[in-house]
Amino acid sequence: MSPHDRIPVPARLGVDELKVTAITGEGISLQGTAPGTSLSVQLAGNAGATSVMNGLAITLVAIASGNAVLRIAPAPER
Repeated sequence: MSPHDRIPVPARLGVDELKVTAITGEGISLQGTAPGTSLSVQLAGNAGATSVMNGLAITLVAIASGNAVLRIAPAPER
């Protein structure tokens, strides 16, 4: 992923789209949209950092040289 990339997400996960808002040497910032709301998440630190946005789990796999690799999957059932 690179800054300003848009990531389509299946609507069943409660997020319509993710947008990369920034990537630094320390982490990545994302903004998600869902019906009637906007959500933000920052993943920082080591690979494996995970955040949940509605029904979506976002994991930082790797980050280097202004690019990031993310794993996007359904969030675990609670």
